[in-house]
Amino acid sequence: MRRPDLKVVGNEVSISALRDYLEPCLARCQRLGAVVAVWGSAGSRNLPEGFSRHRAHEQIVEFLRMAGDVARHHDLVVAIEPLRRQESNILNTGAEALEMVRAAKHSNVRMIIDYYHLREENEDPKILETAQREIVHLHFANPHGRLWPHDLAEDDHYADFFRYLKKIGYSGGISIEGKGTFENDGAASRTFFRAAVA
Repeated sequence: MRRPDLKVVGNEVSISALRDYLEPCLARCQRLGAVVAVWGSAGSRNLPEGFSRHRAHEQIVEFLRMAGDVARHHDLVVAIEPLRRQESNILNTGAEALEMVRAAKHSNVRMIIDYYHLREENEDPKILETAQREIVHLHFANPHGRLWPHDLAEDDHYADFFRYLKKIGYSGGISIEGKGTFENDGAASRTFFRAAVA
């Protein structure tokens, strides 16, 4: 969410305002042919200083259930994105995102795994296996500079990550979220992913 006035957590939350924002947003996503809408948006979910973490969890669950209802209306899934602690003070790991998906108990609320954030949080890639039924998309970047990936030797954790992906038979999408361009890095990244999943 790009509107700083829209908060999911804190003392200034308006579920009706969030719904009014999501409805046209997800309608546009549907018209564009999207099937997954990712919710990262650290600014909307960060806890204000001194705010109750328990209450924040309750507010996030309430938001996700509403968002799931709107998503269902548009044949979409809303997916929680775990973000590293430098960007967000809640929902930092895949395990925490999975816990939130289970708390929301909504068929249109799932999660993604972002390799960059997973590495920044030193999370075990086994989360791919643990959360395999809930993962609907992946984000990826070479963690050494948050770059488009070029070579399997760039990071010594690539092998374990892709081993788990192959083990669970993942067949969903992967988006690169990092510095680079299609013109300069696209061919190398395509070769990288083909080699990684071979």
